[in-house]
Amino acid sequence: MNSISKKIQKLLAVPLLIVCALALSGVSAQAAFTPDKTVHVIVHTSPGGGVDTMARLTFKHAARLSGVNFVVENFAGAGGQIGYTKLSMSKPDGYTLGTISTMSIVTHELTRKNVPYTFKDNFQPVARITLDPSVLAVKTDSKYKTLDDLLADAKANPDKLSFAGTFTYSTHHIHDIVLQKQTGTKFKYIPYDGGAKAIASLLGGHVDVAASGLSEFAPLIKSGEVRILASAGDNQWKSLPEMTLYKDAGYKISLGSNRGISLPAGAPADIVKYYDELLTKVANDPEFLAEAEKISIAPTIAHLGAAAFTEYLTDLQAIMAENLAGQEKK
Repeated sequence: MNSISKKIQKLLAVPLLIVCALALSGVSAQAAFTPDKTVHVIVHTSPGGGVDTMARLTFKHAARLSGVNFVVENFAGAGGQIGYTKLSMSKPDGYTLGTISTMSIVTHELTRKNVPYTFKDNFQPVARITLDPSVLAVKTDSKYKTLDDLLADAKANPDKLSFAGTFTYSTHHIHDIVLQKQTGTKFKYIPYDGGAKAIASLLGGHVDVAASGLSEFAPLIKSGEVRILASAGDNQWKSLPEMTLYKDAGYKISLGSNRGISLPAGAPADIVKYYDELLTKVANDPEFLAEAEKISIAPTIAHLGAAAFTEYLTDLQAIMAENLAGQEKK
């Protein structure tokens, strides 16, 4: 081999040696994802409710901790389907995130016709932020002072009492279904696009009773505008020791809204990792937790990372598929 050929071989070998050295040292030749422009966050419910509140608080502090500009936008309607559709059709490039909540994210494909997405194929969860127990409430001037008062009237007047909640087959609709099944009552369920609208209907005197997240009712409990008849949570809130739990009243009703954040499916692993780590940081941040305390949602903070939240929702969907087997899609 002549000297020129040897020199060419040496030159060709240098890049190969660099690549091998990087691989052996665990250093990636591709830089990890870091947003360098505005990130849009799609909220699938109306402004003012528990999902919207969670999202705005979360990304206020995510922006502070990361220096990234997050813009939170509401795309409510069709029981969350408008927002979910928009998220599912977004590019998985890390510049669009969206809120997801139970039961809607796992039941839409089980209960609706022509839904353009499935949980498994179109969403990549990155974090659960809150788990908010579903509670049953009336206005403080309601004639129903206790859960027993309400149930007695409902049994005597089937289909007469109106029950406001979020969209069909949401957590709060399941609350209604399970309550009727276990108590032999029959309410007239009225679905709204978000807890804020359901609560407004209750406060306006348009419905007899409403179910929503405890955090959404908390300010109204403090102001004396509503009374909680029962909570589907597993534990008491320290600030509401007098609140009745269904389990203490002899009913097996344990339900709550899991509220979290998702990317569109297909997002590369480094993008999932970035948001998983950022939202974990937010959920444990003292300033975030202090503000959550001020707006009465601190007791609902129940962070799960991307892998754990995905597994949780996958298992929940399997349970709901079993329970909804034979249910006609609408």
